[in-house]
Amino acid sequence: MKSDFKNTWDEVVSAFWQRYPNPYSSHVLCEDTVFRNVVGNKLITKRIFIKTARIPKWGERFISCKQVPVLEESVVDRDSQKLITYTRNISYARLMSIEEKCIYQADPMNSQCTMLTREAWFKCNLKGFASAIQRLSLERFKHHANNANKGLQFVIAKMLSARQNQLLLYASLVDALRRQARRSEGHGRIRATGHYAELPQSRRRMPPPKEDATARKPWNRPAWATHYNIIKYINCGQQSGILKTKK
Repeated sequence: MKSDFKNTWDEVVSAFWQRYPNPYSSHVLCEDTVFRNVVGNKLITKRIFIKTARIPKWGERFISCKQVPVLEESVVDRDSQKLITYTRNISYARLMSIEEKCIYQADPMNSQCTMLTREAWFKCNLKGFASAIQRLSLERFKHHANNANKGLQFVIAKMLSARQNQLLLYASLVDALRRQARRSEGHGRIRATGHYAELPQSRRRMPPPKEDATARKPWNRPAWATHYNIIKYINCGQQSGILKTKK
């Protein structure tokens, strides 16, 4: 099966790691990463999923478990822009095994699109029921593959919407900081054309008051004019008749 996504390879791969939960994956109960390693430019990951298994009544006597652990092994190659996944069931592998391979790669004709190639192999060891089980497994595989694509598209749209909201929030924050910086610069700067009228009243620098020429200036007493010398000078003046005292 082949599918196309109208998104870049980076966006699809980013959403691939966040694809659970989504409204189309109610059969996936939980997931856990058990191994991760980087070799060169390749990321190797192993994850285990617990999924529900719908078994027909005639098959319940062979398989009684309704929850199946599934192992997913993936390789991300940034050089070739490919994500390859291998998925297989762990339990009841002797009775029936299901293997799936998915290849997510950038569209060579359009870098804004991603191609998905999905393959599956079924093997049943129950004699007399092999053909019926394989036919049922193929129908469910197509159904789950369609839901998996819808779920991945849902996660991509949600991821891009959150990213767009973050960009808008960041842009509004930067704009507010710029407006505040411009207001601060305007309050602290006097323009040559407006002088003090450009500033608020609280930030104006008023010129110093002018001196009043008619005001009486304090007498600067010379160094010799001590209290004793002044009294002596007055007494001498009175004796010589230069200074006259009022009676």
